[in-house]
Amino acid sequence: MSDRFHYRAESIAALLILLFIFSSSAMAAPPSDADIVKRIMDSGALSVKLSAKKGHKQWNADYSTWEYVRGVDEVIRNYPKKKGVKIKIVGDSVYQIYGNEYRYWKFRVISNEYLGMKAPSSTEVLKLVQTDLHKFVSDYWYNQIIGDIQSLYIADDPGFVWHSTNSMSLNMVAEYRALVSDTEVRDIRQNYEVRLYRDQENRPWKSFLSIRRQRKTSNPVKYTRKQVAQLKTLAQIDNERKAQTAASQLPNIQLVKFNSAEDLAMTLAYQFRSGNAQSVEAFLMKTLAPRFFVKGSSVGLNQRGADIINNNIDNAFGGELKYRDEYCDIPAIDKRRTSKKRIYFKGIGGRVTSQVAAIKTKGGYVDGVKQAGSWKINDLYIMVSQKPDDIDFFRSFSSHRKACPKD
Repeated sequence: MSDRFHYRAESIAALLILLFIFSSSAMAAPPSDADIVKRIMDSGALSVKLSAKKGHKQWNADYSTWEYVRGVDEVIRNYPKKKGVKIKIVGDSVYQIYGNEYRYWKFRVISNEYLGMKAPSSTEVLKLVQTDLHKFVSDYWYNQIIGDIQSLYIADDPGFVWHSTNSMSLNMVAEYRALVSDTEVRDIRQNYEVRLYRDQENRPWKSFLSIRRQRKTSNPVKYTRKQVAQLKTLAQIDNERKAQTAASQLPNIQLVKFNSAEDLAMTLAYQFRSGNAQSVEAFLMKTLAPRFFVKGSSVGLNQRGADIINNNIDNAFGGELKYRDEYCDIPAIDKRRTSKKRIYFKGIGGRVTSQVAAIKTKGGYVDGVKQAGSWKINDLYIMVSQKPDDIDFFRSFSSHRKACPKD
């Protein structure tokens, strides 16, 4: 009974202390708005605007004390690092309460806005956003928008907000037609809030984030599912555009007519032997079979096409030994395994073997005249050994002529 009595007594005492603190703090007069404004102005502010809502008391569990919080809608200060620029600060002026005394603690910043910064040009913003339309419109709409984006621009009310000297947000508008169901297409006017980022003030804008805001739709048009399947999406158009750009940056390779699969295979082998990753990629882009490209494109690779190029270029040029270290200009053909459409050719000493499969595609028409088909690569595997004993073997030759006397 004695322990229980002491426990109750201690609990009651603690409760009385809290009640005393609360009642004492409640009786204390909080700092006036004028005092709060004066303190902020004395710290170097140009102007101060308090929030319309009065201050309030709240418990700060981290410091186990009551505090008085007065909202501040606007503190304007000069930004010392850039002439003519000011900082608008939104936050709370916080006082901690000790008995009947209110002690100023800190200004708790909620947000900053930089005023007087030069807005980026429309050209700068559009250039950045158009580098990644997929990211800008979102993955879903990237595959729902029909055709290209018809119009993309900064909104009439751009709403420029500088969060720092290297980050700002603005309002943009995109207009396009898009699938809104399996069979219905509508005109859409979509507002976006776009936030831009850069590393330094004198550096170009580097990245962005977009958030979809208000949207208006109009002009619904119904299609059959078969018709919808024939409509090109923004994803298809944008990927084709990117593929065209990438292809234009590759070396210009002039092809001769290949009379057989072996003719194509030997030309390819020479490309690997004498060229580099870029020239081989250019050659493969012009000689891969249609099945490696997305439907309707001669430059847009599907996943199989990207893999056959990347994997074989990596095999040929990515290891310690390269293709040119293990093959002759005119490699020996493995007659035992080679067929009319699949060619096996061997490296120096027969230690490695690569293979090319080819098909003859149908020729089209030019001015009504039927054209002959052409040989295309239908499969490819380039082998370059990185085994220690093979490396020692290929490096043992004192000259290329001794390794490849027929070259």
